[in-house]
Order: sequence, then structure tokens, then C-alpha cells
Amino acid sequence: ATHRMRAWVLDAMHEPDESFREVKQAITLDPMQYITDLGEAYMARGQFDDAIAELRRRSETEHDNFFIHADLMQIYWLKGMKKEAVEELEKIVRDDPAKTSAVRRAYTRGGSPAVAQWMMDDFKADAVRKKYLSPFERAATTLFSATSRTP
Repeated sequence: ATHRMRAWVLDAMHEPDESFREVKQAITLDPMQYITDLGEAYMARGQFDDAIAELRRRSETEHDNFFIHADLMQIYWLKGMKKEAVEELEKIVRDDPAKTSAVRRAYTRGGSPAVAQWMMDDFKADAVRKKYLSPFERAATTLFSATSRTP
């Protein structure tokens, strides 16, 4: 845990190379504890293809890991691979048939901009129900709305 914590601190200090080394050390010491960390470290460095490869490798044994699918969705979206991002979103919501259908309908109706709108609406509906919108949901709403202009 010490190496992972150091990596977070170094990342916050804008020391990506040193942070990356700490993440790799943490994973070397406990590979099953830090399932998404190496993929996220690659993503933070802008090495999206390496991040995708790592997260796909991890998803072979962790099929239902929310964080793997959320990270893959974000990376695909940022790379402009909107169809793949939507497929990852479907994996995230697959336990809720209504949401899965809604994602598919949105994509069929209007491509990735419609899916981004659906995500924002879904986050807002959850926020009203819970009376809280988490920082992750706020960031995701901003990311997907800002990058949804291309189908």
C-alpha cells in the first residue's frame, strides 16, 4: 500500500515517471490488489494503447470488475473509439436491463452524443434520488458532454 500511496502523491506533484515506477513496484509486490492501477497509470501518461492492453488482460480474469470497464470506457471515449466505449458502458449497466436497453436505444438513435446525454440524464436522476452527485459522476458528466460531439 505504501508504494501505491507514494504513486498517488507523486502523481499529484506532476511526477508521472516516478509515480509510474511506484505503481509498477506496488503491482510487483501484490499483483491481485491493484487490478486497474497499471492501466490507469498508462492512461495518465497518455499511453492509451498500453492502458487498453493492460485492462483487457485484467478483464480476462476479472470479468465483472466495474473499475476495469469504467476505465476502458473512458479510454475508448478519449481515443474517439465511441462504439467500444458504449460497449463497455453496456457491461457496466448489464445488471439493469432497463439501463442496458436505454444505452442501446440511445446509441441507435443518435450515436455517442445521445449516449453521453443519456449518461448525464442518468447521473442527474440518480443525484435527485440520492440528493448527491459524486465527484466521479460530476467528472464523467463533464468529460462525456465535452467529448460527445462526434458519433
